[in-house]
Amino acid sequence: MRNILEELQKQYSTSITEIAVAGKRLKFLQANKIDGALEGVHLGETGSAEFPFWLKIWEASVVLANFLSSIQKDKKREWVEIGAGMGVAGIFAAAFGHRVTITDHHAEALKFARANAALNNLKGVRFALLDWEHLTTRNRYDYIIGSEVVYTEKLFEPLMQLFKSLLLPDGTIFLAGDVTRRSPLKFFNMLKDDFYIQKNSTTLRSQDQTYVIDLYRLRFR
Repeated sequence: MRNILEELQKQYSTSITEIAVAGKRLKFLQANKIDGALEGVHLGETGSAEFPFWLKIWEASVVLANFLSSIQKDKKREWVEIGAGMGVAGIFAAAFGHRVTITDHHAEALKFARANAALNNLKGVRFALLDWEHLTTRNRYDYIIGSEVVYTEKLFEPLMQLFKSLLLPDGTIFLAGDVTRRSPLKFFNMLKDDFYIQKNSTTLRSQDQTYVIDLYRLRFR
């Protein structure tokens, strides 16, 4: 644990921020410089999906974490967080007593997620690299969760196939996203033949900003 913290501190000049959700206050590493994460990244229209979005704690992940606190824990049910980045929603889910696997396709993101789990003394969390476009896992889950994962059209088809491959027949998907970001309407239209889809919106207020977050619940038809 100390080696990972020292490595991340050296590369990203990290600091710790605390987030309180549903009576739990957890610690998360934040990167104060991102130069190392930008190595090899090509920005612009074709490379925007490569930008290290995992370095930010997204408001949608906090809203999702708050919602997950309302789900009764069941040690027989398996959870997976996709596109987890820092792992905020998944780590809170673990703190609420759920059995969670945290995934991302960036190895650096998983370093932060592992460090964040350790900072909060969460022992049972599992971690795995997961490439949506080249699925290798045969695991299936009762719950799939993700925040700000519907953000680029080229990943819509792989994400849809991931849902079909990873979700158990009676499972549920929970997704959260800021309404001001790229509209996910096309993506959810792709899913409507295979999934029942419900949407609710909630408002998150900080000292100087207000965010409206859409929360989606999906189940197989």
